[in-house]
Amino acid sequence: MVITMKTRSNLGLILAAACLTMATVSTVHAQPVPQLVTNHLQVDPGDRAGSDSADRNVIDSQRYERMLKVNATFREQRMSKECGSIDDPNLHEQCLVSFR
Repeated sequence: MVITMKTRSNLGLILAAACLTMATVSTVHAQPVPQLVTNHLQVDPGDRAGSDSADRNVIDSQRYERMLKVNATFREQRMSKECGSIDDPNLHEQCLVSFR
């Protein structure tokens, strides 16, 4: 069998077309990268016991609760801010009761 330049050129084109087709098909059928799903607790650095932000949060929460109990003006302002925009009468009343 005699291979001429024209035959070599055609074989090169056929090979290039085959490679391009295979690349296109493999791209179309590519699977998405799976994501890791876990039921384990996700912990941020600020969530660790003894961390400054966690300790600060506890202190701030205790201060807030104390202010609600001893400072009527503070309590009224918080009630107005948190419950004032609730239009439903039942939900509004439940919000107000949560401050008592």
